[in-house]
Amino acid sequence: MFDEIERDAHSAISADSYRALKAAHDAKVQQLAAAHERIRELHDAKNSAEAERDALRVMVENLGKQAKSVVQVDDRSETSYQHMVAALLDCIAGNLPNIEKHPSFESEAKLIDKIDDFYRGYRGLSKSNLSRKFPEAKRRLREQDT
Repeated sequence: MFDEIERDAHSAISADSYRALKAAHDAKVQQLAAAHERIRELHDAKNSAEAERDALRVMVENLGKQAKSVVQVDDRSETSYQHMVAALLDCIAGNLPNIEKHPSFESEAKLIDKIDDFYRGYRGLSKSNLSRKFPEAKRRLREQDT
């Protein structure tokens, strides 16, 4: 490894100390390689997360555009729907000539309960909403009669 002159000039450096330094150096090289691999993995994970974020951002923007493009019900259509609801309620309640009360529903409250139970989770068909909308629909129909 070292010639005679080098061994005499550097008495502190021996073959054993060289091997120890070489082993320490090799260990550091392995640690550095492992760190570089970890950096690459984290970089890949970051890129993947950014790509997913960008895809989600596009989805949210598209949903926002769709929500804005949803046609709002105009007053005339709203009135028509309310008249239909009120007419159906009158049919169920037997409030029309020659139509008997529907036997399944003792009251409007029972009808609301049944709708709420059967259509749980459907938008607009909750008990509280129906309890507000039914009287409103009846009022609109009665206003039309006057």
